[in-house]
Amino acid sequence: MRNSHSAPAHFASVLVADDNPDITEMLAAFLQLSGFRVQCAANGVEAVECFDRERPDVAVLDIQMPMMDGLAAARHMKARHPGVLLIAATGRPDLAVAAGSSAPFARVFCKPVSADEIVSAIRSHLSAGNSLRKTA
Repeated sequence: MRNSHSAPAHFASVLVADDNPDITEMLAAFLQLSGFRVQCAANGVEAVECFDRERPDVAVLDIQMPMMDGLAAARHMKARHPGVLLIAATGRPDLAVAAGSSAPFARVFCKPVSADEIVSAIRSHLSAGNSLRKTA
């Protein structure tokens, strides 16, 4: 299932990290249907380990996760691979404002956020001519 306004996504890989398995599974399924390759993590430590191993093009991170929060994970990811597209999601508007102003996120969403909004944000980034090619 592809949106008519979509840019090709078959080459892009996405890491989804959220401690709520229902959110992770729903978003992963939608991203796969939209043409993305997807990896999942249940906390910030798993997200960083997966990121370092798989080097996805995009990471969608919950801000509040156990073991390591999404903000710390995002900083690690951006330091290792500056070209990664980082998207945050949080159920707390105050954390969304803080994440948007002090973190390396391209977009910050307040939950509940639809999977379509996240896919649209990734596709907008692609359509704007931004490369998702991995940096050395």
